[in-house]
Amino acid sequence: MMECKRVFGVVSCGMLALAAWGGGPTATEMPEDTPGTQVFELGEMLVVAGRTVGEDATSSVLELDADDIRIMGAKHAADILHHLPGSFVRLGNEGDAMARVRGYRQREVKVVVDGVPMTNPYTGRQDLQKIPASNIAKVRLIRGGGSVLYGPNAMGGVVEIITSKAGDEPAGAISVEAGDDAYWRSALSLGMPWKSFYANLALDATDRDGFPLARSLDSTALENGNTSENSGLKHRSGTLKLGWESEDTRVGLTITQQASAYGMAFDITGAKTKFERVEDMDRLHIAAIAEHAFSERTGGKLSLFHTGTDVLRSAYDDQTFSTQANKGALTEEAQDDVTGGAVLLNTWISRFADLSLSYGLEQSRRDADGFEINKSNVSVPFEITERTWVQYLALEDRMDLAESLSGSLGVRVDSWHAESRDETYSWNIGATWTPLAWLSVTPAVYRRSRFPFLRELYEAGRGNPDLKPAMLTGTSLDIALTPWESWQFRAALFHEDIDDLIDRDGSNVYQNIDEARHRGFEVGCTKDITEVLSLSVDYSYLDAEDRSGDVDNTRLRYRPRHKIDTRITYTPSSGLELAVGHTFLGEQCTSENTNDTIRSSSVLDVAVSQRINEHARIFGRANNLFDDSYYTSDNIAAAGRALLAGIELTF
Repeated sequence: MMECKRVFGVVSCGMLALAAWGGGPTATEMPEDTPGTQVFELGEMLVVAGRTVGEDATSSVLELDADDIRIMGAKHAADILHHLPGSFVRLGNEGDAMARVRGYRQREVKVVVDGVPMTNPYTGRQDLQKIPASNIAKVRLIRGGGSVLYGPNAMGGVVEIITSKAGDEPAGAISVEAGDDAYWRSALSLGMPWKSFYANLALDATDRDGFPLARSLDSTALENGNTSENSGLKHRSGTLKLGWESEDTRVGLTITQQASAYGMAFDITGAKTKFERVEDMDRLHIAAIAEHAFSERTGGKLSLFHTGTDVLRSAYDDQTFSTQANKGALTEEAQDDVTGGAVLLNTWISRFADLSLSYGLEQSRRDADGFEINKSNVSVPFEITERTWVQYLALEDRMDLAESLSGSLGVRVDSWHAESRDETYSWNIGATWTPLAWLSVTPAVYRRSRFPFLRELYEAGRGNPDLKPAMLTGTSLDIALTPWESWQFRAALFHEDIDDLIDRDGSNVYQNIDEARHRGFEVGCTKDITEVLSLSVDYSYLDAEDRSGDVDNTRLRYRPRHKIDTRITYTPSSGLELAVGHTFLGEQCTSENTNDTIRSSSVLDVAVSQRINEHARIFGRANNLFDDSYYTSDNIAAAGRALLAGIELTF
């Protein structure tokens, strides 16, 4: 990791030197196209040989491109998802940023990057702060049913992230930004095409002493304000992407190496405080994708991947992080590996039979050893090996039933093996009806599965090896209309019943909740006030209940009922880009056995950038501008006002 730091130190110094070179003060119009970068289409999971298969006729789909992401001033994928309707990002007690979609935890939402899943096999989560926005070309949030071709563990939806690749010309970008609490980030991206080949390199380094707390936050013995205790972060990542394309074949190889060290946020009241740190985390991700068009009507795609994560985690006696003598202290070295692949075949027979067949297989494994101090204050060594297997076979038919009506019918069988073997069946039936050029209606019914992850099965004191897969049966209705050229309206209704939902009970042990229900709606509109000024407003309502009758309070925890997203963007031809976003998040229940809640939050973010010339752009961002004091989970304080500024140079 020290070698990685030296490399990125050199990169950062180079960025500062280029930033000093800068460019002239005259503003110019922003280029409409960037010939040096393109969307990595090979990484789109449901694109085969240039054709979109298994189109999401059964789900709500929100899509943002690189321009949308740049204007909103997002630093990473977590920033993007937090501002989308039906979704919000919660900071977990392990310091990771986790998306919730329509109330579903990230374990129930599949995160796919460039066509392969990126979920940690032990926790079932992916820290969205570790995916830099500068390398993202497209984000798709798929809610509701979704295609069965995405595979299992997408009960709450799919987050599909597609990165950029080299375009028609050599290109690169270099950026540096700095902010409160010694926040520093530097990034470098290079794209080089050569005949039918291309190569991309993306490097990213982030450092911070911690994140700032709101000035109005009440001080405690463990947290006296200013910078959050134990929230420092050092993160380094590098991605190399190689590809080859011909008229009917595309092949890509992606290698990503990450190294991190960070503190874990703790309960600032002292009621359930754990003083933990990830001393070192190294992750290697390798993915290979190939697709071939066998004919004009038939194509196939093969993807293989391996992700290995080595983690050194320690828990200490107190906030000095110096002794490990009392109950709960531990040191653990773990290796989490997930290896898998999928093959997807598509053939167009007729307008009634656009068939896709997919088979996928994954193995998850954890090897861990270390010691833990027991309740007698005695050090007890441990060594464990845990593994699970999952495979699936899916078939989906996309049909053009009439000029204004298309449909989708899919079925999938999943087989999962841990302590026991389980098989589940998923399906979707949906249609898209466009009776008028400005009106689209999408009804759907669907069934989805979610299998337990290693942590839920085997974690000491909380795991439950008898967990069963969770099953969801749902209905949804989506409406999109554009009655006038400058107005866009959207609405979605959904009702989903879940059997055996996996969650922790009052004693913090993972259990199956016999019956649960998610239902709600989302409404929104976008108005182009002028050619350069637009306003977008979205409201989301969620009613999430435990229907088993085993608890006093039926509200499921950490699922806010109300969310309002408001965004104003201003993009005049002078090269200025301004985005003002406001997010209201309603109160959240923190326990199903009590009426304890996290109060609502109201956060205003502002992002601004100015293009200096064709190759230089300066930017700034203010998060939580009015310094609202709130919590993202039980007694874990959220970040207060944070300011940053930076410069980006392209060549």
